[in-house]
Amino acid sequence: MQSLRIMASEPLDEHVFYVETYGVIEKLTSRFRETFCAVNVCALGTHGCQQVCVSNGASHLCDCYEGYTLNPDKRTCSAVDMCAPGRHECGQICVSNNGSYVCDCYEGYTLNPDKKTCSALDMCAPGRHDCAQVCLSNDGSYSCGCYEGYTLNPDKKTCSGTIMSSLVTEESCKCEAIAALQDSVTSHLEALSTKYILFLT
Repeated sequence: MQSLRIMASEPLDEHVFYVETYGVIEKLTSRFRETFCAVNVCALGTHGCQQVCVSNGASHLCDCYEGYTLNPDKRTCSAVDMCAPGRHECGQICVSNNGSYVCDCYEGYTLNPDKKTCSALDMCAPGRHDCAQVCLSNDGSYSCGCYEGYTLNPDKKTCSGTIMSSLVTEESCKCEAIAALQDSVTSHLEALSTKYILFLT
């Protein structure tokens, strides 16, 4: 009580009150600080803001770091969905990352040096496919094919030769055609020679 009398100015009866409990003294001390000391609540750490405290005289406001937004309770913050349409520049996949984002690509594509756009991988480059004969690149993927005269097996990777059977068939057809032509020419020649012989005699 004596310390309060020392701090108070005359007339003492108007400024010094009898205090019964310590809690009342705390309230008076807090009120005294707010009124006369203009305490920075942010500096005291009693503000209750989750991320940023902005001092406003005897009061304060809460704010959030970049990439976050203040919640309706005006104290806590939530990460902004940076992958929402129109908020990112990713060409294919956007991955949200605590108020920021990184870009990624679909399978068969690789991220370009600009870290935003993607390019198709050459899936037919050596070591990237398991085709037995022909690799056909198809915008980030591939399919297998076979050389002429071969057919693709059910495993869609290896080929079976059909070239021999077609050659045999083709050759036998050619032989029959040649034999038929020879027979036709021979019969015409015989007919001509018979006419020629008859004509001479």
